[in-house]
Amino acid sequence: MFNRWLKLASVALVIGLVTVSVALAFAEVNTKSGRKVNRVKIRRSDEQSSTSSTNFENVPGAKVNITVPRGEAVLLMRFTAESICFSEIATPGQCHARITVNEDEAAPASGTEYIFDSNDSGTETKLSGEGRSMDRSRGPLGPGKYTVRVQGAVSDSDLEFLLDDWSLTVERIKR
Repeated sequence: MFNRWLKLASVALVIGLVTVSVALAFAEVNTKSGRKVNRVKIRRSDEQSSTSSTNFENVPGAKVNITVPRGEAVLLMRFTAESICFSEIATPGQCHARITVNEDEAAPASGTEYIFDSNDSGTETKLSGEGRSMDRSRGPLGPGKYTVRVQGAVSDSDLEFLLDDWSLTVERIKR
């Protein structure tokens, strides 16, 4: 009886270890930290913009320049907007957003894997606006000038991705 219990416990342990190993292999988690926020820049607009490009394009006006004067800093970036992702054709589609720092995607850098909005298989219309947001970070960064931009793209050129009433907040945190 004891041997049977020992075998079951051993099998359960092996399965558990394999499961944890597989989960860790697929998840990359890292931590960045700082001491205090020492600069905040905010850019906002109530002008609507749109794109039907499958390549990432800059959201008009969603750009902040920020400088790290000395030492190191981490940038925290938050983008919020009213978003509408729709198509006249009832096919599934997604609208993607990303934040870049000097043209490199901020973390987590997931490209088109991050879906800011979708057309819910064609059920969304031009009146289906919803508030959406994303947080990204970059750093540690050394002294220099950095340009933060928000970009948008669609999964299919039949889609239209509209952004309105948006706000881009960039915080510089001293390390």
